Amino acid sequence: GGTKTAFLLQNEAGKIIRQVELTSSNPNDVGMDRCKTVLENGIRECCQGIPFREISMYAGLAGSKGGNTAQILREFFASFGFARSDIGSDMDTALALGLRGQDGMIVILGTGNVALAQKNAQKNALTVSFRQGDLLSPFAG
Repeated sequence: GGTKTAFLLQNEAGKIIRQVELTSSNPNDVGMDRCKTVLENGIRECCQGIPFREISMYAGLAGSKGGNTAQILREFFASFGFARSDIGSDMDTALALGLRGQDGMIVILGTGNVALAQKNAQKNALTVSFRQGDLLSPFAG
């Protein structure tokens, strides 16, 4: 994301084995070289001691949709030799995990803001613009 990149390794039963948090990896903010460095460092730290060929990997990354970014990152992840690897945007990942195929809406309020709605399997992006403090100001004081 724009602020941090979280890595999570879990087993087939869903038990968390290891979690790692590093700095931003959004290629639009930090550039592709820095993005790859952050991702490689996180992958190696999170997966230490486990052969990559035994790991299925998915990356839901902010900034992965523009231009040929997704293809560059697919090739980057393929170079590790994972059993399987795939990539999607942070928005699509949040929508899939948050709604699990049902109708509804997700809102991401982080370094960047976005709202996505899904109805009858159709996705619609909504423009969201907040200034710092807009959401918390009613609760201040």
